[in-house]
Amino acid sequence: MPVSVAHSYIGGTGDFGGLSGRLETLLPFDPLTTTLRELRQGIEEKKVKNMNRRTLLYQHFQSTMRDLENHYNYPENVAMSYRFGLWDQDNAPRIIPAQSESDLVSKWIPKPLEQDLILIAQSQISPNDDCVP
Repeated sequence: MPVSVAHSYIGGTGDFGGLSGRLETLLPFDPLTTTLRELRQGIEEKKVKNMNRRTLLYQHFQSTMRDLENHYNYPENVAMSYRFGLWDQDNAPRIIPAQSESDLVSKWIPKPLEQDLILIAQSQISPNDDCVP
């Protein structure tokens, strides 16, 4: 199989060269029936030819997390994890508590088109759940 058909690298887009397609930008879900935990699964995995595969979006995020400074010296498995968060009205990230991942997305984002859900690398979060300034 030619390298241009099957590979494991993120190398660009069809428009600008490289081997990979565009990163997925939409993750369809119903905020009234989807939990944050289910959303996490959709961010990280998708089924391709009856196999669970990491999404390009998640692979890219993992690469970004590897490059971030580990401010609190978390072990690698913790530093390479992430939490959900929201942008507050004062443009500061607010971390959603880890124990809230069984909540529906709509509990945290009642108006999905008016607020962004963000992914925050654990290495950027203090043990007290504050973001690194």
